[in-house]
Amino acid sequence: MRFEPFRFLIRIAILAALLFVVSSASPAQVSPSEILNPDLRALETEYLQQLIGLNHGISATKFPFPFVLGRYVDVDPKDQPGNDNRGLEFVRFHERLILKCSGNYNAAFSSKQWNRNQRAGRVFSDVIAPVLRLIPEHFRESSDFEGFGFEISYHVRDGGKSDFEGSENLVAVFSIPDALKFSQLSTTEERQNVLNATEIYLSGQRYGLALGKVDPLAIEEIAKSPTLETRASVPGASASRTSEMASRLVNGDFGGPLTSLNRSGSASAHPPSMLDAAPVTPAEIDDLEGKYQSALEDYGKFIAAVLHQPLSSPPTLATFRNHLYLQITLKNPEAFDPQRTSLYKRAALSFDTFLAPHLGDLLSRLPAISNLVGLNITVLERLDSSAASSEAVEFMCPVQSLRDFVAFDISSQDLVTQSLVIVNNVRITLNLQQVE
Repeated sequence: MRFEPFRFLIRIAILAALLFVVSSASPAQVSPSEILNPDLRALETEYLQQLIGLNHGISATKFPFPFVLGRYVDVDPKDQPGNDNRGLEFVRFHERLILKCSGNYNAAFSSKQWNRNQRAGRVFSDVIAPVLRLIPEHFRESSDFEGFGFEISYHVRDGGKSDFEGSENLVAVFSIPDALKFSQLSTTEERQNVLNATEIYLSGQRYGLALGKVDPLAIEEIAKSPTLETRASVPGASASRTSEMASRLVNGDFGGPLTSLNRSGSASAHPPSMLDAAPVTPAEIDDLEGKYQSALEDYGKFIAAVLHQPLSSPPTLATFRNHLYLQITLKNPEAFDPQRTSLYKRAALSFDTFLAPHLGDLLSRLPAISNLVGLNITVLERLDSSAASSEAVEFMCPVQSLRDFVAFDISSQDLVTQSLVIVNNVRITLNLQQVE
């Protein structure tokens, strides 16, 4: 047969195009080469094909509202196309190796029609239960890790004139036997018994989810449940894990949401929830300011001494999305030429050269304020040497992310990604390396 170069090249081009389409349509998955922790990297390598299969299964599942896998939860639908959608990965949770499934459920529940327990129950039924049905297709009870974890973010609207939308995060961590058998359970009572032995959090708080009920279960009652007391006799259950869980239920020692425990697992650690404390109303701010006035004044004096600059006012408390933040306003001594620097470059330089070197100091004397979610650090930048004009860059950083950064568990870019960056009241996406 005569070799025809032209037709051969056409076939190669068609094959390449088909491979590109297939790979583009395939759900993305964390690569083992990206993972720094050797235990997590070994699991990712061993179960990579199962992860890809589960990823495909989730992508093919029809949920009542769109569900998008993602490493970053609490992401607005308009921002989800650019979000890292690799929502399946192995993490450490309470000294256990867990396969985590995280993502954003694009449902908005009315707070007037659905209370917290009803919303969480609906999300569990809509998202977590369907994914649990897929797990036995890809994993066995003899798997080399210790459980399956879910973190699902969804929206809440108040139904008023503003129709304000906040967010809630539902976290559930199952043992492998419970995850594998859940879809086979036929009664609500059987499913509830499994949930009673499962670690569940709602926006960072340990929660007693009650399926099909209006009100949640009391955590104290779950700790006394016969379900926990008899789990040691169930094949595949661990008596030590059961005892540990009961102790945590009684003492409230839970270590926070699933995402906050992804330490050193990958090159870009999964961000913690920004809603990891009880909501605070604006009416409560005055009482909190009075309670912590002395501590805030001392903290302001410490910051002024460290940065060698007077503060125009002491740090203050404020709410953002109904959660408590500590506000600090600083002045970057460097002057920027607006003709030679972009808004993004100025924000990046303010973080890298001015703010980041002092974050350890800011955390070292941070007042112990209950329910504090993060720091709202405003950096004022001079746009010319005369100081006639300036711009404000806000870095709204979760406290846990700041601690991870100071402990060298995450990079500067990780911290910025896990925070909100706002310039002159407009939120921006900031890539530190790209703009410098």
